Amino acid sequence: MSSEEVLSGMSAIEEVKEKTGKTKAIVFQPFGRGTQPMGNKLLDMGGRSFSQHDSLKIIKKLQRKYAVVVMAEFQINWAEMGCTDPVAQPEGAPLRNWAGIINASDGFIGCDSVGQHFAYALKVPGVAVLGSTCPINVSYPDNEIFQVLDVGAGRRSYDPIRLTMDEEIGRQHDGLMTMTDKAIDEIVKELEVVVNKGAKNGK
Repeated sequence: MSSEEVLSGMSAIEEVKEKTGKTKAIVFQPFGRGTQPMGNKLLDMGGRSFSQHDSLKIIKKLQRKYAVVVMAEFQINWAEMGCTDPVAQPEGAPLRNWAGIINASDGFIGCDSVGQHFAYALKVPGVAVLGSTCPINVSYPDNEIFQVLDVGAGRRSYDPIRLTMDEEIGRQHDGLMTMTDKAIDEIVKELEVVVNKGAKNGK
C-alpha cells in the first residue's frame, strides 16, 4: 500500500471510532461478488454470502463493543433495518483503499471474498465464514489470529466455480449460509478471541 492508502485507512477508522464512541473498529464484509439485488433484497444464490437478516444480527452484536464498518458494493440503510447505532459504509471506495481501512481496523469478519485475503495478508485478526466453498481452497485454516468457520461442512457439494457453471450444485447451496443464533454467537465469540490474540501480538 502507498502511504496515502495507509493514512486514509487510518483516518477513516479514527472517524468511525470518534462518531460511535468506541475504541475498537471491526470491518464486516457480508456479501461476495455473487450477490445481486432482487427488489429491495440482496441475494447470493451460490451460498457464499451472509443473508441480510443474519448480517443485521451480527452488526447489532458487534456494536455492543465495536464500531462497525461494512465493506459492500451495495448501500444498505441499516437504520431502516433496525440498527440504532450508526453503521459506516464507505461508498465507492477502491479496493486498495479498503486494504488501508482493514489494515487500520482491529479485526475483520467476512465471507469468502476479497476482504478476508486483505485481512490475512495484513495480519489483521479475522474470522472468515465459509458456506459453499472449501476452506483449504479459498481461505487460511490453522492460523492463530485468523479463524475459518466452515458452516457448509458436510452439507456442500464441490462446485468448480470460475471453471464451469453447474446450476444444480448452485441450487443445492442456496441458503447454505443461513445461520442459527447459536452460530452467530460463535462467530462473534471467535472474533473476540482473535482480536485479543492480535492485541497481545501488537496488532
